[in-house]
Amino acid sequence: MKEFESIAFFKIADGYGGHTQILGMFEQSQPLPIPQPARTSVNPRATSLHHFAVEIDKAHYEQELTRLTRLDLF
Repeated sequence: MKEFESIAFFKIADGYGGHTQILGMFEQSQPLPIPQPARTSVNPRATSLHHFAVEIDKAHYEQELTRLTRLDLF
């Protein structure tokens, strides 16, 4: 879909509700485009760095939230 020096976006599918499903690939060695404070470590529960996201129907939200919480993933 779009490529930059250290980022590429790929279309996966048309998606749900008109929202295109994409895969974003970011080169980790590149600095973030917005100045950020230096990090000595990353808390996976406090950052979206290195994440995976899916889109679901709102009717399934509570059920999926419960499932992910029980798996200690949310």
